[in-house]
Amino acid sequence: AGTITAGYRGFLDVNPARRHGLILCMPNDDEEADTNRTLNRAIAVLGPGFDDGCGLVALSRRIGGSFHQSPSDSDDLRLIIRTLRKRIHINTDQVYLYGCGRGGEAAWIAAMFHPDLFAGFITLSAYPPVPYPEQLYPILLGNLRNLPVLSLWPASEKGSPDPRVESMATHNRAIAELAQRLSLPVRGIEAPFEPSPLGHLPPWGSQEGPIQSL
Repeated sequence: AGTITAGYRGFLDVNPARRHGLILCMPNDDEEADTNRTLNRAIAVLGPGFDDGCGLVALSRRIGGSFHQSPSDSDDLRLIIRTLRKRIHINTDQVYLYGCGRGGEAAWIAAMFHPDLFAGFITLSAYPPVPYPEQLYPILLGNLRNLPVLSLWPASEKGSPDPRVESMATHNRAIAELAQRLSLPVRGIEAPFEPSPLGHLPPWGSQEGPIQSL
C-alpha cells in the first residue's frame, strides 16, 4: 500500500513514564497532501483541551475508507497503531478515531470493522458509505455495541440545494433512530453549521515521519 505519512501534535517533551491518549485522524479530500490541515480541522472541532491527556496523529491517506477494501487494508490500520506505539507511549485504552467529510466516511468503516481498536469515535459531516444501507446498517452498526460514537452533521430540510447535505442528514437520522432501538452508544447531533475556515489556524508541524505500510 506504499508509505503513509503521519503528522503528530501534542507529543513534544513527553514524559516517558506517562502513557498518552491518542486521537487518530483520517484526512478529508482537501487534506491528504498536508497533514497540518487535518490537525487544524480536528483542533477546530475538538478544541485544544486534548493536550491535557491526548495527542493527535493525522494520516496522509485514509485507511478503511472503502466498504470493498482490499484485505491488506485491514492489517494496515493495526500495523499503523502498532508502529505509533513504538514511537509514542500510548495508552491503548484511550485510542480514539476522528474523521470529517470523506475522512469521516473512512472512519465509519474503520470503526465498524475494527471496534476493538478504539475507545470512542467522532465523525463530522459523514455517514458510512455501504451498499444497501437499509439491510446492512442493522448488521454492521451492531459492531459498535461497546464503542461510543458521536456523529455531527449539518442540519438540512427537504428541498435542500445541496443533495449531499440532504443525503447525509437522512442517513444520520436513520442511524440515530436505529441506534436508539438497538440501545447502541451512538449519539447523533444535527445542527446548523458551516465548515470552519482553516486559514487562521497555525501550522503545527510538531513532528512528522513516514509509517511504512505493508
